[in-house]
Amino acid sequence: MGKKDKMMREYLSQPDICADFIQNFVFKNHQVITEDMIHLQKNQQSVFVKNAEEGLTVKEKIRDVCAVICRDMKYLIIGIESQTDMLNIMPVRSMLYDAISYDAQIAELRKAHRKAKDLEKEDYLSGISKVDKLIPVVTVVFYYGEEPWDRSVGLFDMFDLEGISDEAVEMIQNYKINLIDIHKIENISDMKTSLGPLIELMKTRRNKQELQQYIENHREFLDKTSDELFELIAELLEADWLIEKKKECVGKGADYTMCTGMKEWLEEVFQDGEQKGREAGEQEGKREGQKLGFEQACHIIGEINHGIPVSVIASKYEIEENQVLMVIHAMRPDGK
Repeated sequence: MGKKDKMMREYLSQPDICADFIQNFVFKNHQVITEDMIHLQKNQQSVFVKNAEEGLTVKEKIRDVCAVICRDMKYLIIGIESQTDMLNIMPVRSMLYDAISYDAQIAELRKAHRKAKDLEKEDYLSGISKVDKLIPVVTVVFYYGEEPWDRSVGLFDMFDLEGISDEAVEMIQNYKINLIDIHKIENISDMKTSLGPLIELMKTRRNKQELQQYIENHREFLDKTSDELFELIAELLEADWLIEKKKECVGKGADYTMCTGMKEWLEEVFQDGEQKGREAGEQEGKREGQKLGFEQACHIIGEINHGIPVSVIASKYEIEENQVLMVIHAMRPDGK
């Protein structure tokens, strides 16, 4: 697991953040979920799988976040899988997570019945009674990558069903994932924690103009970020130097906020973009100069120095105006 995914997992494992996530994305704000209703579980689950070559092996799957919701004595298990990468296998992975969870519940019921020795004869083989009930499981895929999700959202997306009869297709289970793609989240107004502003940040992180507006609109949020959230934002922006800068300022007794850091980061991004643009322009100009020939390029510069318009020069040499501009950019020291 990468550093970014690990930090997001720890962030979503905070009871208040987890409650906010579940209320908004699982219960769709139709029921109130509070921190005291959430019981975070150990995230490692295993299941035994029969393998012809290796014999009995253990298939282990680790959930990012696993929580048991208890509301009015009704239970629901919710697993949250945070993803920065688009994985085409998520339908199978989600199905396996849920199957492992149900298998673990059955194992616990069997263990209890063996201890109590209370099963009827007809239930002995299955190990559980007909009145036993499993706790339903919901697996949510929280995708926060930079591009919208365009991979499989169900098993049918992974199949080639051509040539299979409709009757047979109807019997195939299309296991679908519960995908939360940040690019499709439109309303964050009901979120009560930092989750809402963080999602909005992730949606705008690669658009410099939108990010500038975001900083202006979220000054208070950015100024009050915790150290953990500061580090997560720095990781999402791929700007680790922000953390070092904060440590330096704290060591000197100065206050360094995420708002300040993001402004510095954005300024650096702008400067880097401009520098790359200039370098690309210079290289393109040199290539155009080589195409035209050095002598002809010198004639063009000479005519520019005498005030001849670019459009006239382009017409004279039967070239595009942008070719003239690129030659100027490449051959004049001031780039003008």
